Formats: sequence, C-alpha cells, structure tokens
Amino acid sequence: NSKLLEQELLVPTAVRQLGAAMEDPGQAMLQRLHVLPLAEADNALEGKSRIEFLAPELRRKRSCQEVVQAGDILRHENLDFVVIKCEPPEGLLDANTDYFVDGSPVVSFEKIQFSAWGPCEMSPEALFSECLKDHFKGDFVPYGTPGAKRARLFYNNMIFQIGNNYLQVEATEPGGLGVVTNMTEIFANWDKTPEFEKVHIVPFQDTL
Repeated sequence: NSKLLEQELLVPTAVRQLGAAMEDPGQAMLQRLHVLPLAEADNALEGKSRIEFLAPELRRKRSCQEVVQAGDILRHENLDFVVIKCEPPEGLLDANTDYFVDGSPVVSFEKIQFSAWGPCEMSPEALFSECLKDHFKGDFVPYGTPGAKRARLFYNNMIFQIGNNYLQVEATEPGGLGVVTNMTEIFANWDKTPEFEKVHIVPFQDTL
C-alpha cells in the first residue's frame, strides 16, 4: 500500500524541501517502485507488513540519494528484497515516489534450463563459457555469492539477448519469478529447431 509507506517515510516539510534542493538535478526522480521479498524473507516476515518492514532501508536510500534500478537487492535486518521494476529505469527516491509491494515472493531457483539460438551454433560448454558466465559476473554474480548487489530476474518462457545470441528460459524449478543462486543447477543447449521458409496465416471464421 503506497499510502502506508508515504506515512512511514514522512519527514517534516522543511527537511523535505531541503532534501529536494540538494538533489542532483541531472538524476531522474523515480515515479514508481515495485519491490518484492525473496521467498525466504517473506517467510521470515510471518505476515508482517512488507512496506513497514522495508521503510527504514528506503528512507536511508532516499536520504543518501542512492540511485535505485531494477534488479537491486535491498537488505534490511538480513532479509532481502529485490527491485522488480521502476519508472524511469533508474533514479532517486523522493517524496512523490509511489511504492508497490504486492505480488508473489521471488523464488530461488534450484534448477533452470536455457535454450539458445543465433548466427553460429554453440556447444553447451561454449554457451556457459562465452555467454552465461559473463551474464552472471560483477554486481550480478549469482544470489548468495559474497558481493552480490543486484540480481537478474527470470521466469518461464522469458527471452533475452546476450551478444548476438538469444536465450529462452525453457523451465525452472520451482516455477515463478526468480533468481539464479550460487546453488542453482544451470542447463543450456542449442535450439536446433529449423526456421520456417514460409508462413501462411488465416483468420478464424468468427473474426471475419
């Protein structure tokens, strides 16, 4: 509930105006922010309000003028939340930001299966070493790895691009929106489905 968070983040008008005056004029302000807990964190909350629990960390980010973007891991009292989406794609929190915390928690995948296609066929080993390995490095190292600051989110049938190759999530265990962890088993193979030479499309009769 965004109204609850607005009350939780409320600061005196004079302080809010001072903060606004100090904001980086070159950095966009976030209009909307959607955050969800990891499944483990959601269980630990035991029904407590997500928004009230996370409010201190959101206040801290707003006060420190930290840039927030999709995939960021927000940690409070050793419980982790993930930024699912924000508008614009990155920016600062301010007094006018709307917060959303509804939705199923983010799961930690035990297994994930990718298929890939592109200009040149690659072996499963090459997919790992030349594509997937680089996709999970830096701030995006698998969740649970020391130094992980952000998480790549995946869901079944999701299609994304790495270099000249396209990858699709074929299956996950468990299902749902989730993250790859340092314990996730990753499978990848090249999609050898032939391309169509021609496609004939006709409408259903009741659409005529």
